[in-house]
Amino acid sequence: MKAKNILLGIVAIIIIAVILLIQNPFKQKSIESEVIGSSDNEERGTSIGQLAPDIELRDFSGNLVRLSDFKGKGVIINAWAAWCPFCIDEIPDLQQASNENEDLVVIFVHRTKTENPNRANSYLEDFKAKGTPVTDPIVQDPDDSFYSTFFGFGMPVTLFVDKDGIIRDKKIGPMALEEIRERSKKIL
Repeated sequence: MKAKNILLGIVAIIIIAVILLIQNPFKQKSIESEVIGSSDNEERGTSIGQLAPDIELRDFSGNLVRLSDFKGKGVIINAWAAWCPFCIDEIPDLQQASNENEDLVVIFVHRTKTENPNRANSYLEDFKAKGTPVTDPIVQDPDDSFYSTFFGFGMPVTLFVDKDGIIRDKKIGPMALEEIRERSKKIL
């Protein structure tokens, strides 16, 4: 009787494992159309070597910012939050790399779902007061759909998109200026 119960338990575990593999609850969330869309018929994706979706997010003033607005430039997309000290540390370096090259732009994606936008604005004002203002676009990710689609875990996280809109590199974790410059060579 005991052996039969153990065997039934093992069979139940195998069945559950097969169902989980088929349904894959750990896959990344689908992209919500109001956050990221595609106006063409080209196949787009979130992996290195794929054409990036035409990201559409609003800045802190409510203006729509699209990845396609920067066609012909290398684009660094950086997801950040003020509660992440590594994120805060690399923002001035990302902005400096952009300032050094007119063919490079950084889109700073604030994880608005994880904290109040006022906190983010406070840090941005601090950068300005210290003489290192963030002048590249700062957009909000209010439902975390951008972050969960492209990254899903870890902070800070950065995506490197070339002049043709192809994803060339991803980085999970902090970067110093030299690493940002080196990785940017792939997209310029």
